[in-house]
Amino acid sequence: MTALGAVIAPVAAPEAAAQVVPRVADTVSPTRILDTRDGTGVGAPGKVVPGRTLTLAVPGAAVGATSVVLNVTATEADGPGWVKVWPCGSPEPATSSLNFVPGRIAANAVAVKLDGVGVCIATYAPVHIVADVSGWFTGSFDFTGTAPNRILDTRVSGDPLTKGVERRIKVAGTANIPANAAVVALNLTVVEPSGAGWVVAYPCGQPSSSSTVNFNSGEIVANLTIVGLNG
Repeated sequence: MTALGAVIAPVAAPEAAAQVVPRVADTVSPTRILDTRDGTGVGAPGKVVPGRTLTLAVPGAAVGATSVVLNVTATEADGPGWVKVWPCGSPEPATSSLNFVPGRIAANAVAVKLDGVGVCIATYAPVHIVADVSGWFTGSFDFTGTAPNRILDTRVSGDPLTKGVERRIKVAGTANIPANAAVVALNLTVVEPSGAGWVVAYPCGQPSSSSTVNFNSGEIVANLTIVGLNG
């Protein structure tokens, strides 16, 4: 089985460690393509509200780019909620890319497939959205974008991660992920933990002293990670 491991631990965040990453075809100085506070990318200012889907063009991406890396920020939220980001040519996914609460600014990196239609964005609660392009992938040898697929939700399975216990998760061969995948981009979200701590995702059999997500009690925190898969 090709899989990855995840471990939850309390409080102190360890030092970052090197990860296996695919080559990015191009990185750029962050370029703002959306800011609903001033209308950048949408024509007129205004918060994104539930039921509204933004279709966002991605100017400046290299010819032949197959996926784009965006830094997405939620600010001035009217209530707690989430942001979904997906290729417009695919159905809206069940998964979120970013979670937010009022009074805080939340940001996360998102790798999105480009399908010629655009990148779509939707929210659960009224909120301003900012998106910056930081790079893109070309071809499919190193990185192939997909619509987001949920492969684990411990709220549904009823078996949350516990301190110091490794959880092995099958990734390769699941929906839209080829069986021979060697590296995966995961959006890892921690939901309402009972205390402060961190979660680390790593190739099975290769425990890491780094952290992937750091959290405080009661928070909902997401982070994108690129991690190798190991049989």
